[in-house]
Amino acid sequence: MLKSHAGQGRSKFLWLIGFLAVLLAIALVLKYGMPNRLGSNTAGQSGNAEPFKVEKTEVAKKDYPKGFPANIPVEEGAEVVYNYNATNSQDNKTEGTRVYVSKLSLEENLRIYSNYFKGNGWVIIQTVDDKDTKLLVATKTGQQLNVVISQNTVTGKIKVTITVIELTPSDN
Repeated sequence: MLKSHAGQGRSKFLWLIGFLAVLLAIALVLKYGMPNRLGSNTAGQSGNAEPFKVEKTEVAKKDYPKGFPANIPVEEGAEVVYNYNATNSQDNKTEGTRVYVSKLSLEENLRIYSNYFKGNGWVIIQTVDDKDTKLLVATKTGQQLNVVISQNTVTGKIKVTITVIELTPSDN
C-alpha cells in the first residue's frame, strides 16, 4: 500500500502561512506600536500627553469629604472605613467618598436614602434592589450622589458607600 505525501505538503504550506502571519503581526507592532486598551497606539506620540492620574486625599473620619450635602444621613457611631476626596488629572473633576459599616439592614438603609433623595430635591436616576446589594444614583444641580449598600456574604457586615461627584454641564 502506498502512502500519500499530499497531506504532508499541505501541512507544511499551512505552517508556512501561519509563520508568515506571526511575522507580519510582529512587523506591524514594531512599526505602529502596541495598541492600548482604548484601541489607539503608542507609537509616534510626542510624550507630552500626561497619563491619567487620580490624586486621592484622605479626609479625617470626623469630617465629610468635599461636596457632601450637609444633611445627608450617616449612621451615628458607625465605623468609618474610608473617607477621602479624589481628583482626576484629565478633567479635574472631584469626587468625595465615605464608606462605613452599618448596623442597619440593607432594606432599612435603602429606605433611608430613598427618602432622603425624595425629600431633598434629588432626582433618582437609577435604583438596584438585589439580594446582597442596593444602589441609588441621584442628581441635583451639578452633583451626582451614588449610594451603594452591600452585604458581605461571608462576614454578614453591611457597608454603605456614599460618593458625591461634581458634574459639568455636559454631564447633566
